[in-house]
Amino acid sequence: MGKVNVRFFANLKDLAGTDSLDFEIKDNMTVKEFVSKLLNELPALKAMMEQRRVFISINQEMAQNDDIIKDGDEIGLLPPFSGG
Repeated sequence: MGKVNVRFFANLKDLAGTDSLDFEIKDNMTVKEFVSKLLNELPALKAMMEQRRVFISINQEMAQNDDIIKDGDEIGLLPPFSGG
């Protein structure tokens, strides 16, 4: 078991009700498993994360579903962004 700090950005922060939280993870947890557990604990995020692509970072590096999350990592959840 371990713990990570999860940071929420833009409207995900509003849905989560906080800009960051500490979150317990199991050993060798993948990003996909993490998202599933997170949505069980914060169901307000579910609609946005299922309907729109939400970018996930580990220690400020973009992550893939099969990447492993380790104790002490910082996880960022970023909604799609646009700009010009």
